Amino acid sequence: MREMLHILHVEDSADDAALLSHQLQGLAKEVVCERVDTAEAFRAALEKKPWDIILSDFGMPSFGSTQALEILKKSGRDIPFLVVSGQVGEETAVALMKAGASDYVRKDNPARLVPAVERELREAGVRRARNLSEDALRRSEAHLKKAQEVARLGSWELDLRDPDNLGRGPLLWSEETYRIWGYEPVTAEISREFFLGTLHPDDREAVGRVTREAVQEKKPYRVEYR
Repeated sequence: MREMLHILHVEDSADDAALLSHQLQGLAKEVVCERVDTAEAFRAALEKKPWDIILSDFGMPSFGSTQALEILKKSGRDIPFLVVSGQVGEETAVALMKAGASDYVRKDNPARLVPAVERELREAGVRRARNLSEDALRRSEAHLKKAQEVARLGSWELDLRDPDNLGRGPLLWSEETYRIWGYEPVTAEISREFFLGTLHPDDREAVGRVTREAVQEKKPYRVEYR
């Protein structure tokens, strides 16, 4: 069980908000719920703290799910958004989902609320973990690029799963490798044969033989060439 659950509730009925908050008490040791019923209050709440989930009534007189979704989208925040409302037509429900709502739960079917909230919290956690991993990878790649520039070291990648295709598979060069070889980074595919063609004619056969044997025998190699 999580320690805290922060819920932002777009709802004009204090009684309905209290009832939904009570139904979700078992999802965390402490459930914090704030109710808003205007666009201004919703914007201010988004700025005030990170929310775990947003629950929204659809049919309020002056503000509801459609407007709240537009504001959330413009804010750039990735927060699960559940529409919890009375009877909503199928076309309206589909439109809300297309606009970015995570799910729709009817107020007269409270049994669906807890599982829906649990699912959206879980999926949001997966998205956050994936985003953190992608951010870490981008930072790592940026650090590697800078380190290669400083040390004047290049790197390359070659798919070795098919040794017989060694001379025809794509070869990926880092930007520093292009610079060392005196080429501009290009979108065209670089191959091993292209690499061998950049070497001194007297070194090509030896380099080709050593690298091919290393791949076939799955062993490291060291070779110097001009």
